[in-house]
Amino acid sequence: MSFYQKLQNETLAARERMLSRPVIAQCSRGEVTRDMYTAFLAQAYHHVRHTVPLLMCAGSRLPTEKEWVRAALVEYIEE
Repeated sequence: MSFYQKLQNETLAARERMLSRPVIAQCSRGEVTRDMYTAFLAQAYHHVRHTVPLLMCAGSRLPTEKEWVRAALVEYIEE
């Protein structure tokens, strides 16, 4: 079994729960209001504001043998 197929199988239940949320259906139908979008942006801002410094701190404390983890953190932060 490929990694992709294993990932699909192991995340199926979580994916179905997420896709069944009313807000996802509203997005699909183009029913997103300005207030909904503003609330989403506020949550995204706070996530980035608090998560990025924590990830940077964690990366700075990794030993050299965990450079692959630091590289993954850097990639996540850049995205």
